[in-house]
Amino acid sequence: MVGRGGSANNFGIVTLAAVLAAVLVVASACDVDYRDRPHLATFSPIAEVTPFITTSIFPQAVVVVPFFGFGCSSFTTNFDLVIKVFGTSDLFLRETSFRLLDGTTRGSTPLVVSTKDLEGKFGPTLIPVGSSRSFAFAPQFACGFSPQPQSMSADVVLVDSMGGRHDQSVVVPIR
Repeated sequence: MVGRGGSANNFGIVTLAAVLAAVLVVASACDVDYRDRPHLATFSPIAEVTPFITTSIFPQAVVVVPFFGFGCSSFTTNFDLVIKVFGTSDLFLRETSFRLLDGTTRGSTPLVVSTKDLEGKFGPTLIPVGSSRSFAFAPQFACGFSPQPQSMSADVVLVDSMGGRHDQSVVVPIR
């Protein structure tokens, strides 16, 4: 009986030693110097990839003028949308949408200006890095907005040369 218990104990020690040796061999195989090998991927800091953009509307408080037609009141205004681009890549203005807000709800149906309309009005919509560009708008908001609007929002879609989308929003009061 003594020999039987001793052999089982030896089997456990031998198994433990074999597993430990295998782990050490596998772990030492992972110690490879990759400094002289080509990189499969490189990463840039966020500041280099994401452009810094400022979007503003001038004047900073727009005047909305009601005009009447077909039994309802509509609104019109004019302003400049100014976009400044800082960073490492040029941007293109792809789409804008304007919405009148009354302060209690999401507001009127947005007036969307598509890429085709923007390029028809302004030509190429390129905004070179390190510069600003002004886009003059005179939107007319149709019937369906009953209270007097309190502010106007502009949602701007910009695209970089790699196709990355950069959304901007600005809200200005109405006086």
